[in-house]
Amino acid sequence: MLRRLVIVILSGALLALHPQQVRMLAESAPEWEEIVTGGETICGRGAPYAFYVNRGRDQRKLHIHFIGGGACWNGLNCQKSVDLFTDEVIPYEDILHDMSLRQGVFDLERPENPLRDYATVLISYCTGDVHVGDRVVNYTPNLTIYHKGYVNAKAALDWVYQNFPEAEKVLVSGCSAGSYGAIMHANSIFSRYPQAMHRLIGDSGVGVITPEWDGLEKWGFFENLAKELPELADVRGDPFIINQLYVANSKRHPEAIFTQFTTAADRVQAFFYGLQGGRDWQAGMYTRLEALEALPNFRAFISGGNAHCILPYDRFYTYQANGVPFRDWVAELMEGRAVPTLKCKNCTIAELTR
Repeated sequence: MLRRLVIVILSGALLALHPQQVRMLAESAPEWEEIVTGGETICGRGAPYAFYVNRGRDQRKLHIHFIGGGACWNGLNCQKSVDLFTDEVIPYEDILHDMSLRQGVFDLERPENPLRDYATVLISYCTGDVHVGDRVVNYTPNLTIYHKGYVNAKAALDWVYQNFPEAEKVLVSGCSAGSYGAIMHANSIFSRYPQAMHRLIGDSGVGVITPEWDGLEKWGFFENLAKELPELADVRGDPFIINQLYVANSKRHPEAIFTQFTTAADRVQAFFYGLQGGRDWQAGMYTRLEALEALPNFRAFISGGNAHCILPYDRFYTYQANGVPFRDWVAELMEGRAVPTLKCKNCTIAELTR
């Protein structure tokens, strides 16, 4: 039951060594495909890795979305009985049951969906390391976790580059843990499509962490960060590290627009901050987003309430801030028009469209 709750709330290597296996998911939604990667890819407890693709109506438009699903970083919260992170690829049938491929921006039949024509790639998540790790960690004699999210993401992206070589619009997004994967891999994705319009939506992953938290070190994040953004190679133990990723990416891609969505009292982000020993997540959230507002190509959208993630759910069409629906804000963003930073006024409850 708890695992189902985590999946619902947080959902949201090279491929050459093994031939990719493609299974058309014809029984429920024939337009989606499952890509089984093989090679060095692996889930946190050893299960095989795969991801999902919808080739869309217009392959000049590409949406790469990093799925969320919790995290773990010690011998207690990595225990399977604690069930704090998704440890295997969510089967397509379960994703369909939870409506994650039929709601929000993944409802590709909904006329008002601004991404309905996009080729869509769902980068699965099953490693407890927010898509940034490349380590095998023995937390106890009986507990080994394959924090290989970075390897898995790279394998999926290699497939994407081969199969969608000529995208003219590229949106990178991620929900919860996937939000950090999105900004971690943004530079390599945008660099593959230098002539495209670049946009990023970080959904419910502001990156409020305590100075003492050592999860990133456990996962091998900093070694992979040096590969993605060498200018950050010497960064260690900085509680504003996610901000630094946004700053570095915004400088490398000044034509891109980088955005973040969060609710003002996001219950899941606050929960994980509390596991790190932190208090007052909301104050940290405002501090980090206000610092990023100094960037010319960064925008934030802060909605009222405490919901977690918006892109995979129908609240994408109903939440707003200062009278502007998030759906309309994203539509303007993807049409290349200027969008402002928007913040809720009465932030205790969600402001809904009427």
